[in-house]
Amino acid sequence: MLRLETISRYISNAFVQYSIHEEMVKKQRILESFVDRSTHGIVFFDKSLHIHYANPVATQLSGEWLTNATEDGGDSVGRFIQSIIQGMDLERGIDKTIDLPFNRALSVHIAPYIGMEPNALHPSLYIAQMKPHLVKLATTKEVLEAESLTQKEREVLACVSRGLTNPEIANELFISVNTVKRHLQSIYRKIGVTNRTQLCYQVKSRTTT
Repeated sequence: MLRLETISRYISNAFVQYSIHEEMVKKQRILESFVDRSTHGIVFFDKSLHIHYANPVATQLSGEWLTNATEDGGDSVGRFIQSIIQGMDLERGIDKTIDLPFNRALSVHIAPYIGMEPNALHPSLYIAQMKPHLVKLATTKEVLEAESLTQKEREVLACVSRGLTNPEIANELFISVNTVKRHLQSIYRKIGVTNRTQLCYQVKSRTTT
């Protein structure tokens, strides 16, 4: 009789544990379904940098960072997390912004995941949240105003950015071609370029228009 009671308690306990496990699995699937649809990248990892979960957006953004950083291939999410936390204190949390291709940036926030107690079976987890956003480029007007150019030099540079030749610039600004050339030499020196091609590249790379 005692043996039957022991077996009964064992079976009852096993059933309870199974029910708890099933409930946890159900909640985990609901959470993963929600996270998978998020527009932000979300990664769960531990101190050994083992990735427990990464949603599709996190995988995509990590891959873009890998390409932009000209890193070798491999586990893009793991390499991304490693680069972010290098030399940082995970327990205090991390906030960083990094560059992505196509004039975008990625805000990354990493913090301990509340609710996971560290022990031998379940190491403490950390959550990384990635939010991509567009980088606002300066307008041509803003770039011109930021440089120490004279008013006439700004006018010449604006004409150059439109693709006008020296004679066309001279005609539009009612100055001689030689004056245009002198202004251009001054602009090259102030902006740090040596020719028109470099000048156009500098303006284009730093402006929206």
